[in-house]
Amino acid sequence: MVIEIESAVKNNKPMTEAQQAIRWFKKNGVHAYEDDGSVYIEVTDSEEAELEIQVSSSEVSYRAELYKEEVCL
Repeated sequence: MVIEIESAVKNNKPMTEAQQAIRWFKKNGVHAYEDDGSVYIEVTDSEEAELEIQVSSSEVSYRAELYKEEVCL
């Protein structure tokens, strides 16, 4: 959830892996959000249909690591 992420950043609270992954996706032009503990991305297919895809926990961890690498640079 965007509000939770922004709140964590403003209050200097550590972000969860899901929040970090969402930040990474958004920085890279992919709409992402968290719902009930899961991360989803929204993509548009070749026929302009909008799809919501649940991201695996290992992918969330990977994107969170990429986010942390970018932030620490």
